[in-house]
Amino acid sequence: MQEPQDAAEFVEQLQGILDAMEIDSLPEDVASFLRFRMRRSDRLHATDAKLFPETGTDHVVMLVRSIAESTNGPAALTVPILRAVSSCTEPLWVERGSEWLEALDEIPLLELEARIRALDLADDIAPLVEAAIYRRLHRTLGSPLPPPPPKPKKAKPVKPDHISQESWDDAIEMQKARRREADRRRRKAKSEG
Repeated sequence: MQEPQDAAEFVEQLQGILDAMEIDSLPEDVASFLRFRMRRSDRLHATDAKLFPETGTDHVVMLVRSIAESTNGPAALTVPILRAVSSCTEPLWVERGSEWLEALDEIPLLELEARIRALDLADDIAPLVEAAIYRRLHRTLGSPLPPPPPKPKKAKPVKPDHISQESWDDAIEMQKARRREADRRRRKAKSEG
């Protein structure tokens, strides 16, 4: 029985991508993985294009180009490396373009994969390769998460017209005294605890 990603549509699309990048044929497991990613990204995009803006072709082109055109070269197009880099394609990193590519240039992907294989830690080494690549990218590119929004400033209380300034000042002073007392209690509880 033929897998959905092995349909002629995906085979032709992948071959077109590889031809455009002047990449010779790939091992069948690598080609199958890329077709699977292409089909999966297309389905997610069709489900919710706003949440998943990347089509399958877009994802595979970015993934193959990121690896093959780095210092690692087309030899690094192995399933564990492709799976790991695909998992690390955080939008805030990839959108940085040349910085993303330069960061991948600094990671010896084939050497990393070989070292992890030599350790014989697991049957599926992709998660270990992914963790190593992610840590290096994080070190080079920073957090892939958007910065938190600034905290809204508390609005300063405004004195109503019907209250005298003296009463207003007394009320504000009482609030400050309550906060100081609560802070003192917290510090005392913390030092005793």
